[in-house]
Amino acid sequence: MKTTCGSQSRRNRAARSGFRIAFLLLTLSLLAFAAAARPPARSAVRLVWNPETKKVVLFGGSTPADSSRRRTYMNDLWEWDTNRWTQIYAEGAPVGRSGHAMVWDSGQGRILLFGGIRGFDDDGNGLLLDDTWALEGNTWRELTTSTRPQPRQSHGFAFDSARNRLVVYGGYDAGAEPIFDTWEFDGVNWTRISEAGPTIINPLMVYDPARNETLMLGSTNEDVFADRKTEMYRRTDSGWTKIELAADALPKCTSFGALIYEELYTRVVFQGGSCQSGSPVAESWVWHGTEWAQLQPAATPGFVTTFGMANEPTREQSILFGGIDFEERSTSYVFRGNKWSPKNDVYSPGARSLFGFQSDTLTGRILLMGGIDDQRSTYNDMWSLRSGVWERMNPTPYPDSCFNPLTVWDSDRSKLVAICDNGDVAEWDTQTWATFTSLSPKPGNGRFRNAVYDPKLKKTVMFGGFDEINYLRETWTWNGTAWTKLSKDAAAPKPRCLTAMFFDPISQRTLLFGGIGRPTSDDAVTRYGDMWAFEGTKWVELKPSKIPAARYGPAVGYDPATNSVVMFGGKDANEIYINEQWEWNGTLWAQTSPASLPSPRMNGSLAVDPSSGKLTMFGGWSGYYHQEIWTWSAGKWEVVPIVTDRRRPARPTTGGEAAQGTADAAN
Repeated sequence: MKTTCGSQSRRNRAARSGFRIAFLLLTLSLLAFAAAARPPARSAVRLVWNPETKKVVLFGGSTPADSSRRRTYMNDLWEWDTNRWTQIYAEGAPVGRSGHAMVWDSGQGRILLFGGIRGFDDDGNGLLLDDTWALEGNTWRELTTSTRPQPRQSHGFAFDSARNRLVVYGGYDAGAEPIFDTWEFDGVNWTRISEAGPTIINPLMVYDPARNETLMLGSTNEDVFADRKTEMYRRTDSGWTKIELAADALPKCTSFGALIYEELYTRVVFQGGSCQSGSPVAESWVWHGTEWAQLQPAATPGFVTTFGMANEPTREQSILFGGIDFEERSTSYVFRGNKWSPKNDVYSPGARSLFGFQSDTLTGRILLMGGIDDQRSTYNDMWSLRSGVWERMNPTPYPDSCFNPLTVWDSDRSKLVAICDNGDVAEWDTQTWATFTSLSPKPGNGRFRNAVYDPKLKKTVMFGGFDEINYLRETWTWNGTAWTKLSKDAAAPKPRCLTAMFFDPISQRTLLFGGIGRPTSDDAVTRYGDMWAFEGTKWVELKPSKIPAARYGPAVGYDPATNSVVMFGGKDANEIYINEQWEWNGTLWAQTSPASLPSPRMNGSLAVDPSSGKLTMFGGWSGYYHQEIWTWSAGKWEVVPIVTDRRRPARPTTGGEAAQGTADAAN
């Protein structure tokens, strides 16, 4: 069995081979699609229209953590304003979850949230929730109630605006057994409705204000999958009443789809879902009060389930996000005029890791290049970041065969050096790209390498990597025209990749810390916590009196304000994402503990924004991909929201509760 480099290598290896073929055929469309800023991929997510802000709000959902069976349960908050997603940093966020209820409380002008799942215990039982929360403005508040429904997930829910009640039906308990009770929340307390209700699994609910009734669509609970039928109910003051319709007059596969009400057309829309056999469908149906009609849109969001969906009445459209087809996805679709179409923000880069991120001191900006995203697509785009404002760059020609580029800034020649997986080099002189594809000698194929520009040597120094079979121990230098391989150095660091590699301005040497690898192909994989210095012709091990614990994939960058090097995050020897911060002053390491920290992650990047002088971090991976901009200045981290007006820089805010994140490091 091959040993791979880090938690993303299985994803990335598949991405690399599959995407390169598709890229040749779909370059233009994929670039426009992949470049979108968006929430990370997830399923069992909830969307709600906020009529006060005129935006759709997204919260929660889950996605696989790495390639394991663990999942990451998210508690991030996003807003959709027709053209783009923007992350919102509300105070006091609930624990991450999926399969929850979330509605707009029109009586008190707030968003209500109830229940869901936050993980599994060692016996495979769901860790379910029975808490009730309100999002009021930019603050989450847990509501204390004297009674509450039992913990559950995947329950049906709707807000009855005529009676100002959140209605919840059914769902599943910790052992995945269905629940068939009905509860109502009046804004203060929960009440269980005593009635002989229906026995429906995977319920979907919606409130129809045109007809003043709550509707439920779901499957009957027969033991045999083939016998399960779709049934529909309406709820009024007298309870649940079955709507008698012929079997062929109902959507047949409703599990894990969605029901929403469209105000413009005064109709209910069903999009789904899945049959009990597990086969998904891509059907769109509409309900006008007496019967269902199936639409036949030319395009659909595809065979996807457990997505989030909400209506935008002021824009005469509905939005669908996320869900599962073959895996969790992060795509957005708009439903307007009975037509589906993908919708993307092309004004800021999407979440990613393993990308180039370097300070361009000549033009006063940070340059971002490439990376990999949650659709396993390899970016080959280029962006600039200046004082929190992104700008898409479209240079021609572009080294579009350079996937997951490793970049450094050559401060002596004022050029961005991009090193490709196969050892080819491209250089950007702030105006055009020049490519070097006929180099000899040159490094062989290798990924997850590290490189840094050494101004004392006036060369780019590159070390290590992973060639899909073995970890590498090679040291190469690039002088702008040719590669030079360092003669075999018995004292060099052991084979490894994803190290923290940086130029130390105090000792004027290239330094290396940590990484993941193995001494020989017969050894077990090792997470390193050693430190090395490159002195031009050889490596020398350093042994400072205090040193961070072993880790790989941290972000590292020079802080000009303190003349020190900052190292953030990574993955530790226990395979836990961390958000530790350390600083190197040229002689010693010291751990710093600011009041708030970005969430744990690996494979993010740090660079100084020349326009502000602040050390800036973007992206990374912790079971899902990140796209926040963080700045480190005066001993404090601040998060810079994605700019919605490109003419005006965003105002940074402290991370607060949002900085705690939802990575599954504690599981």
